[in-house]
Amino acid sequence: MAYNLPVPPPGHRNVTIDLPTTPNSQVPVVQINRLVGPGNQLLVIPTLTTDNFLMRLAGTTNLYKLDLSCAISGGTPPLFAIVLATCTELRFVSLERSMDALVDDVVFGAVATQQHLVRLLLTARVTITTAQRAVASPLALLPSIKNLSLLDLEADAALLLLPNLAALTRLTLRVRGVISIWDSLRALHHVEHLSIEFVDRVDLTFAEISTLFSIVRLRTLRITGTHSTTTSFRHVTALGYRSIFANLRDLETVELSGRFVDPVVVLGAIGRGCRNVARVSLSGFVSLDRLAAQSQHLVAFPSLTRLTLGRLVPPAGGDVTTAQKMSQTVTIFRDEMPVLRRANLIIIDNNTFSDNVKRRVPL
Repeated sequence: MAYNLPVPPPGHRNVTIDLPTTPNSQVPVVQINRLVGPGNQLLVIPTLTTDNFLMRLAGTTNLYKLDLSCAISGGTPPLFAIVLATCTELRFVSLERSMDALVDDVVFGAVATQQHLVRLLLTARVTITTAQRAVASPLALLPSIKNLSLLDLEADAALLLLPNLAALTRLTLRVRGVISIWDSLRALHHVEHLSIEFVDRVDLTFAEISTLFSIVRLRTLRITGTHSTTTSFRHVTALGYRSIFANLRDLETVELSGRFVDPVVVLGAIGRGCRNVARVSLSGFVSLDRLAAQSQHLVAFPSLTRLTLGRLVPPAGGDVTTAQKMSQTVTIFRDEMPVLRRANLIIIDNNTFSDNVKRRVPL
């Protein structure tokens, strides 16, 4: 008996199919065509026990978005590749948690046939040399890719293709191990949004992040770690910050999180170089005492609308309550940092607070 695919609720375009036990080999392709329709619906398949269901996608020419965030078992990569190659109108493909089973030259070759693909998300656990090259070469053939996510990156071979993606404007990297990503980023003159998350501990240097100088169109910059102590900015000096932000004049959003992120130094550098910054998020264990003592050195932020500070250390000399910490911090912003009064919202996300919650303080 055929499995009846769910109908999306009124007003919703996303369709989720969860098939942990269903005899999915009975799903006819005509139902999927009718389900997806002529527009830009998203077909989400979070759980599969077999690959048989993938065959029902073959020939679904009006499928625009496909999310296979699942671990497909019992099948072969060529099967998936054949199916993917027949869905010729795909704009978005997500293989977030499927890559361990699907790393194969044929799979990436099928991805490369998607001439209309705009967004691609891969969990690239690439550790085999041939597979590394397999990631790089087909992706370089994608002329229209604008949004690329490479997660759990363990090798830099996939980064070699990035300069060839002329339409790429948004790049998200999650990096494992010690690999060199910076030289590959140097040529990304056209990227506007860059997010880098480090899984393993890393000490960033000015020489490394200075490669961002050349990304002159950058509007969003996020450099974070999986945990609060994963990423260290110990070796980035005040002069280094000033040099970086003096070159990135179109920045609108900045997020830096890790050890030795000094909000006073970073805010000062951003204020001098980036006149369009509207959102700033900094987190790096700085004391309220230092924040108060150095705040007068900051310059005006003409367009700042939101400031987030995390992991502020209470003043020396004793334990204070959460309310007292909040009061002292707000006093610093209102009385000693008048250049920030244009900001309509300050978020203090301080995991040293006993209740460990976000506090929003309007100016």
